[in-house]
Amino acid sequence: MPAKSDSAQPSVPADREVVVEREFDAPPEMMFEAWVRPEHLARWWGPAGFAGTIREVDPPNRLVVSEQADRASGYGEPGGPVVHTVTFDETADGGTHLTVRTRLRSAAVRDAMLRMRDGWSQSLDRLESELDNVWRAPSLARCY
Repeated sequence: MPAKSDSAQPSVPADREVVVEREFDAPPEMMFEAWVRPEHLARWWGPAGFAGTIREVDPPNRLVVSEQADRASGYGEPGGPVVHTVTFDETADGGTHLTVRTRLRSAAVRDAMLRMRDGWSQSLDRLESELDNVWRAPSLARCY
């Protein structure tokens, strides 16, 4: 199941915000589960050294997650945790338009995050592979 778009598309709507969007050929329910089930998240979210806490949940439409990098990982952020608001909007053909809106503590941290575009693309590519594995697994595909 290929993604409808093959890379993360970052934009900067505000001085402390980055938005990444991508479309997937998977229903919102499946996308949502890939974000909240640890067995899936561990296979695609990266890099290692990040820990998140779910702050709000509206299945299968929206998540709000705060995330902090462990300084030992080399990604520790002096600006403190970031907050991701993740939405899963169904497309006309039953896929999902994924939007990750990230609020940061400063424009400098935002600029650093923009340099991580390849990292976002790689994580979302791994998410696509994880969805493909779930989609093809008959026992799991029936759940969606």
